Amino acid sequence: MGLAERRLMTAIQENELVAFTEECKQICNVAIPVEVDWDSFDSDVEALETLRLGHHGLGAIRQAFHQICRDDLGKADVQRNIRKIIIRNVGKSVQDSIKLQDGTLTVNWNWNGGASPYEYVFSHLEEALP
Repeated sequence: MGLAERRLMTAIQENELVAFTEECKQICNVAIPVEVDWDSFDSDVEALETLRLGHHGLGAIRQAFHQICRDDLGKADVQRNIRKIIIRNVGKSVQDSIKLQDGTLTVNWNWNGGASPYEYVFSHLEEALP
């Protein structure tokens, strides 16, 4: 992993993740910690840049939470069922997937693939939340 990747990771940790966590807290009325599997991004600068982008990266996940938490029912479900979010870059070799299990929402996404995870995260959460 080179200097450019480490700089991007630091910027994402200090800026985007902090903002994402605070925005989700305001949207869902609960703080949900986010873990990024940095090793999965390895030396993929494009994937890191995409994760950073508002409409394709963390912002797309935030927007999905905004739709789920648009009313008190959705907020209550998120508060009861999601205690942590894990974000992984799966690259092109693995199928994108979203999994909610034991309070952890895992977003396995090809962050270098150009597609936004918004619809996928939103539809999965809408189905998976009890």
